[in-house]
Amino acid sequence: MRATVTGIGRGSEAINFLVHAGGVPDLLTTPTAEFARVMAINATGAFSVLREVGLVTQAQRTGSIAAVASVAAKEARRAYVLYNASKADVMNVCWSLALVLGPDSASVNCVGPRSLTRALTPLLGLEPITLR
Repeated sequence: MRATVTGIGRGSEAINFLVHAGGVPDLLTTPTAEFARVMAINATGAFSVLREVGLVTQAQRTGSIAAVASVAAKEARRAYVLYNASKADVMNVCWSLALVLGPDSASVNCVGPRSLTRALTPLLGLEPITLR
């Protein structure tokens, strides 16, 4: 990750903006190895890229970082335990990174969108989806 970010920063253009998004929902009965895999993708992957680009924006004293978490980071869902945990991690890393980079004029944002299907269901006159 560091080599990739450093390589981009060596070009004629500075890193001005990063968007990180990733997601894999799974069930409560998922084995520990699967938990580690999901956390590696959603949490560790986000942490790695946010850290590396954060170092660049701090050195530049400018830049914007945006990560995509999920409303699941703040609303528990029975069938998405791993997804909830990993997205809460992304959100908390962003909050902390914003505190660190804010004084250096870098911007860090994290969005927590709701499922479009769920949000649009009433507008489209469809029946709501219920997780069982």
